[in-house]
Amino acid sequence: MKVWAGRLLLLVASLSLALILAELFLRHFTPQPLNVLYVRPDGVLSHVPNLDIEEVGIETRARVRTNRDGLRDVERSREKPTGVTRVLVLGDSLIEGLQVDLAETMPKQLERFLMRDLPGRRIDVINAGVSGSSGPYALDYLEKDGLAYDPDLVVVTFTSRNDIEDAADAGRRRYSRFYQTKTSLRSRFHLYSLLERALNAEDRLRNALAFFGLVEPADPRRARAGMPGAVNQEAWHYDGRLEEQEARGYDRLFASWDGILSLCRARGIPLIFVLLPSYFQVTRDPAALGEPSRAAAIVRNDREPQDRVLTFLRRRGAPVIDLLPEARRRGAGLFFPKDQHFSAAGNAFAAEETARAILRLGRL
Repeated sequence: MKVWAGRLLLLVASLSLALILAELFLRHFTPQPLNVLYVRPDGVLSHVPNLDIEEVGIETRARVRTNRDGLRDVERSREKPTGVTRVLVLGDSLIEGLQVDLAETMPKQLERFLMRDLPGRRIDVINAGVSGSSGPYALDYLEKDGLAYDPDLVVVTFTSRNDIEDAADAGRRRYSRFYQTKTSLRSRFHLYSLLERALNAEDRLRNALAFFGLVEPADPRRARAGMPGAVNQEAWHYDGRLEEQEARGYDRLFASWDGILSLCRARGIPLIFVLLPSYFQVTRDPAALGEPSRAAAIVRNDREPQDRVLTFLRRRGAPVIDLLPEARRRGAGLFFPKDQHFSAAGNAFAAEETARAILRLGRL
């Protein structure tokens, strides 16, 4: 019995050492992208609080820290300091800015531009951007957290790259009983991230484990969302027609924006909507949407989402700026070409154009 106990102990120790060495190797030589997202028990899409990691992307690397409230921002008190003007920016991954350092994100640069143009004013711009946080999640966050910061202005951003799809899916996903544990592992350990990405590529294995409640099942729409030989979901937003998923996305997006408008107007909080362009819309390169010949055959109107949301917002009397025309004049340098998120220059562009609109419209 003692022999078997000793062998078992040796096996456990050997496996533990192997895992530790593998984790150290990955961290130092081939770091993996870590997922910092977290859906709180109350349903709010946020980040894991108090993280301090190096986030590695396709062609980017940035230090990412989250504060105690799960924001990619410096620490903020809920109570607004005397004499401070607060701007709350709602948005998805383009606002979150995991591809660049915090100082280069759109909200931080917006803060600098506003203080430059409003000398003597103390202005805090709060970065409430979270990957996947389109309209429904943004409304949920504003109700449960955002208003507690007592903002003097709310900036709501939109991008056609995935906000419509994310709005359609918001709140519909079921999470396994191990969600909290998995969230902690995937935000801190490179080995876990590597194994999870390998699992995500094997639908049969993933669905088998999902049967036992260990993971979520594979998305049946993956073949239409950027797999080899296919085109990205974004391409279908430009084909001149609404499929069921898109129609649901627009309906939920617009309903959530009505909710945001109602909340802000009831409290006398000014707001402005900012339409951010996607990499494809700026470059008009079909390869940005996946297989070029298929993507080119799909696209009919490469600014269709902007036109739809502009029509909706203008009917509501909501102030809105569309950054697509000016972004096309600036060119592809606003983005990381493979990652397709804003570069530091793209964040600066969005921040400066937003600051100009805020001042022109008298929102502060």
